[in-house]
Amino acid sequence: MGGCCSCCSKGESDGADVEMTAKAQQINKDIIFSRKMSAPTITVNSNSITGNGLAVSGLTIEQDAGYYEIILKAPKGPCDDVMFGLTTKKNRDFYKKLAEASDEAKSDPEVTGTAHMVKIPIKDDDVIGVAVQQSDLPMIQFLINGTLQPNLSVMRFKGQVYPSILVPEGIDLRATLVMDETEFKYTPPSSRFVPIMVARGLI
Repeated sequence: MGGCCSCCSKGESDGADVEMTAKAQQINKDIIFSRKMSAPTITVNSNSITGNGLAVSGLTIEQDAGYYEIILKAPKGPCDDVMFGLTTKKNRDFYKKLAEASDEAKSDPEVTGTAHMVKIPIKDDDVIGVAVQQSDLPMIQFLINGTLQPNLSVMRFKGQVYPSILVPEGIDLRATLVMDETEFKYTPPSSRFVPIMVARGLI
């Protein structure tokens, strides 16, 4: 296909960019958490979730270095068993098989969908930053309230991956996933980490 015609005015180009940005932002709000890919025991409200189980975003990470935040409300106090990171695409069949799996099988991260996730101790109002690098050495880095946690990094993942959080049974938690740079509470660990973008196929 040919390049953009040089006769297009800057105003027309700017207008198209604004329209695309607005459309992308609307789609972001619609797919930030996916009801179809999250556990049936998770309640999805746009960019927030409550309940227990695996909650998965409907937005795959496309760029080489992406960043997002999860803002937490844990009214019953600190907890150590909530997991954060990335997972592969999920569907209702996955959760049906998981429910039927043996206790031994459920100890396997590949079975539970948590192979690329880690437990992070959290408390009320904490903000978990997640920096995902896909070029060179694929890696997931985590920040707690803006402080990088080198000991929590996840190395070597591949394929399409989606932001996810696992809330074990018995934990009362609301998690809000933020992908808009203007709403970030903290700065990404490097300028190369940019907000997650909407895949072209979703616009």
